[in-house]
Order: sequence, then C-alpha cells, then structure tokens
Amino acid sequence: VALVNAGEETGVSDYESLAGRSVYLKDSDVDNLVMLGDTIVTVAAGNPIDVEVSYLSSKVVLDSVTLDLENYEHESLDFAVTSVFLTNVVGDRKYINDSAPTMWYHQDADFSKTLPFIYDSVSNGTLEHGGAGYGTDHYFYCFPNATATKTRLVIETIIGDETYYYPIELKELLPNNQYSYSVVLTRLGVDSPNGSLKEGVCGVTVSIKGWTNNSSTVVI
Repeated sequence: VALVNAGEETGVSDYESLAGRSVYLKDSDVDNLVMLGDTIVTVAAGNPIDVEVSYLSSKVVLDSVTLDLENYEHESLDFAVTSVFLTNVVGDRKYINDSAPTMWYHQDADFSKTLPFIYDSVSNGTLEHGGAGYGTDHYFYCFPNATATKTRLVIETIIGDETYYYPIELKELLPNNQYSYSVVLTRLGVDSPNGSLKEGVCGVTVSIKGWTNNSSTVVI
C-alpha cells in the first residue's frame, strides 16, 4: 500500500490494520489531497515497486450559472450569486474498508464547522436574464457519500431583496472522479439550503471524468 499526502501511520502490522484506519477530510487541502494505491508484488532486492495511486476524495466543480427565467415579471429583478457551497459533507472515511461516517460538515446547513474547500463566497456574481452568465469556476473537494443524507451543491442568490437557494443533490460521488456542473436557473429557488427544488426550477448539465492517476515509485 502506498499513501500520498497522508499523516504518518505507525504500528501497522498487516493490510487489514491499515485498511480499517480512518482518514479525515480536515487533514487535506487543495494542494495535498490524500491519495492511496495498493497492489500485490513480489519484493526483490534492488527492484523498484510501482504503485499507482488515486485520490480518496471526489472533486465537484461549478462551471457556470446562467439565467433563463420563465416568468417575465422576474426579469426586472436584480439577481446575484452570493455564495456557492457543499452541504452534508462526509468528514471521515476508512482508507480502504467501507464505513459509515462519524463526522460531517455543513450538515443540515449548519456552518459552525467548515473547511475552505467546501465553501466559496462570491463578491461579483451579478447576473442578467439572457446574459453571458456567471462563469467563475468553483472547485470543491469531498469524500464519497453512500448514505441517505446526500451531499448537495448549493447556489445562494439574492433576487430583488430576498435570498433564494438552489440546492442540487449529488446522487453519485466516486473517489478520484470530477463532477462538473453547468446550471441554468429558470425560476425562483427555495428559502433554505435544505429545501427541495421543484422540477424545472433549474436545468443541470453534469460532466464526469476521472482525475489523472498518479504513480509513485517506492524503492525498498
């Protein structure tokens, strides 16, 4: 097993003892995301061991937000994106074994615990109906979430004088995969990040691709 950007693990006596150990999202940052790879090899003196490693986290990208409002009465309202963030973010996982999370970030939109790579404030997010849209990319990193409490990508907006949210449920998150979202807003959102959007409130185009795997050469 090869670990990259991980904390020191001591007292590892066998594969299972490492597989069952936890890794925590808070110990990562965007330049040092934890990676892992494992393989079966025959160790021989003088021969390097090549282990391909991949990210334990998923990458979520908001590519763009555009307006295509169906109700012409809403077209005259001022509209701005004010923040973009993830909710119901899993805070820990096992290196290899399956496990239920024991800690969360932004669960039920509780922001008392947060991380810099799951929340972005937006200072210049003004949008106009039929305009070019908001095209600043936002990158977020999270662990996969197999629970019933799905991770969400949330767009917070000010429309007129009111705050509206557009929560998008991330139904699938796999490690080492990037999910890029282009969003078209057609109606007013909901009043809470925990709310549910009615069908047709926004159109979402998602593209999925795997990150480039990284290989390490370990000389023993």
